[in-house]
Amino acid sequence: MNSADTESGRSNANRGLAPLTCACGRCGQLFAYEDRLMLAELAVCDACSDAFSLCVDCNAWTLLTELDDENSCNACRQAALPIQAYAYKPEPVFFGTGSKLFLGLELELNLEERSCDLPTLAGACLQILPYCYAKRDRSIRYGFELVSHPATLNYHRAAWSQALPAWNRIRQTHRFCCAGQTGIHVHLSKAFFSASELAKLVYFCNQPTNRDFLAAIGQRPLGHWSRSEAGGIKQALSGEYDRYRVLNCNPAATVELRLFNGSERWEDILKNLEFADAIGHWIKQPDCRPGCDYRHFLAWLLGNPQPSGGYACLSDFVRQHLDSL
Repeated sequence: MNSADTESGRSNANRGLAPLTCACGRCGQLFAYEDRLMLAELAVCDACSDAFSLCVDCNAWTLLTELDDENSCNACRQAALPIQAYAYKPEPVFFGTGSKLFLGLELELNLEERSCDLPTLAGACLQILPYCYAKRDRSIRYGFELVSHPATLNYHRAAWSQALPAWNRIRQTHRFCCAGQTGIHVHLSKAFFSASELAKLVYFCNQPTNRDFLAAIGQRPLGHWSRSEAGGIKQALSGEYDRYRVLNCNPAATVELRLFNGSERWEDILKNLEFADAIGHWIKQPDCRPGCDYRHFLAWLLGNPQPSGGYACLSDFVRQHLDSL
């Protein structure tokens, strides 16, 4: 309230006139002008102020009825298209043949500069990777999550190989800062595994002797977002544990590997997809028994021509980092 408003109110009071009032822009009730609150370009009374909240995206006061579950206003939701809300879960479309193991990629993309037009960037990504969709994620400072529909490893390879020239141009144009600030998650179709195979996978991801190996493969320390802790297999498989584990078993149709450091480099993305596919197939091997650790996995991966050739990017990474493993 400016000084003119104050003086006007005082002069009316001194003259015995009624103090200045205004009508609430929401309920219409009259109230003292000096008590007005300007919200969403409306002068509202104190009682009606509870009907407004700040939009999380534009920081403007907005009626609660115009905010979605993530406190984003209608205008920001429209401007953010094609970036969907965090809760967006379309009906899965399965891509690829030749394997019963389908992988879902979640790639968290964080940008260094806020000058980037996120909807335009997301649209460019979806144009070259049409089997993906984009969604918001509050853990990402400024960016979005690029999520694929479930696909076989070979389909992921083919789709990204075709998109790679355009993807690299996007990387050159926009300054991503993913490593250390975001993660890559890979979902594996739960139907691919028997109950005993899932139990072996849970045990492998929580076995203390495997933790340094998992951190090396994921290229980041295991921590709050991807814990590896000895615990009951039944609890993990029944969803009684929180999702912040190396292996999250809570989703109904998938298990989720959460150990990977964020990256926009295709070499890192492919290595992570290959590891998910490889560990899924190794767990099903007859000689993979409960208690097998990472050395048994590496012997299978590197000691046989078929796995080694089928997972060339992962195999090269392991050979380069054998000293740390």
